[in-house]
Amino acid sequence: MRSIGVLVLLASVPACLDARPPVPGDVTDVDEAEETAGDRLGASDDAASSGGWTPLLPGSQCAEHADCDSAPAAGDGFCYRGDVGGSLLFPDEGYCTIDDGSGAVCAIDTDCPGNSRCADIAGYRLCMPACGEGGACPAGQVCISTFDGVSLGTDVCFPGSSTASDGDACAGFYDCGPGSTCWLDVENPGGYCAAYSCTLGTNAGCNGGVCIEFADGPSTGNLCVDACAIDADCREGEGYVCHDPDGAGGTPAYCRRPHAGDACGTDADCGGGWTCKTGPGWSGGYCTVTGCPTVGSTIGCGSGALCADVGGTNLCVDRCAAVGSSSTCRSGYTCVAVGAAVGGGCLAP
Repeated sequence: MRSIGVLVLLASVPACLDARPPVPGDVTDVDEAEETAGDRLGASDDAASSGGWTPLLPGSQCAEHADCDSAPAAGDGFCYRGDVGGSLLFPDEGYCTIDDGSGAVCAIDTDCPGNSRCADIAGYRLCMPACGEGGACPAGQVCISTFDGVSLGTDVCFPGSSTASDGDACAGFYDCGPGSTCWLDVENPGGYCAAYSCTLGTNAGCNGGVCIEFADGPSTGNLCVDACAIDADCREGEGYVCHDPDGAGGTPAYCRRPHAGDACGTDADCGGGWTCKTGPGWSGGYCTVTGCPTVGSTIGCGSGALCADVGGTNLCVDRCAAVGSSSTCRSGYTCVAVGAAVGGGCLAP
């Protein structure tokens, strides 16, 4: 299974803000955006007709950071839109917050404009839109109190889908349910919604899926995935099969595309475009992708794998946490240094 690196969504806001990345594209229908995600503060028909500018409420759709400032040129608005750095891709419609990068724009809710809340992420505070009665949020948003296991200190509306289930296809986390991320790489074609920090046994925190415990690469934790009984329960057309982790039914089976390092007998066992390495050094067969571009990197391999130079050929290999250990590798394989900054790849010792 792929490695699940911690998504530093809101906890990494200071780093994102230091760079103040440009926001790509334009909002083409401001009226539609406001109707969907909130009105401008203090806006009036007179202001609109005269071309006057007033800030957008937190949670509103936006095109640029200034749209979200609490006052003209205040510099305390941040429009999360598109690629904001790290592993986060926000919806093109944008998402307003009050956040100047200091982590101190608010101390209590009344410091925030409109009906927004002072979210507190381990001491870093910013203004985010409050959930309505019964957890109601605008279209394209869901009510959450944590993201990726990080507490927000309050309930807020955040980009997401109230109808998405674990295992659904996605282009970004905003296509998925509360508390979820979107895996989208060569190991997860078409995207795969998965919720973090669930409860084993009860599946609490899942969006229709089953909670499993994972330990892959440098990451461990609980994760919600799409439960299945047979391959037909999964997105077979995209290469997903019903995977039984222990092969004995003790651990819940779930939908998963074959990953780097999986056992195999033929290329077909690994899915379209992949290769099954067999013979000396490849005990039980080994699913891989050939031709990854950068040794030691996850690029071209997915975050659950690393690119390694094996006998002069670049191959995607299963990622592991501790070089020299075999605890997170299949039987017959050991975690070997492959040029990564952290951990290594599972290969024959």
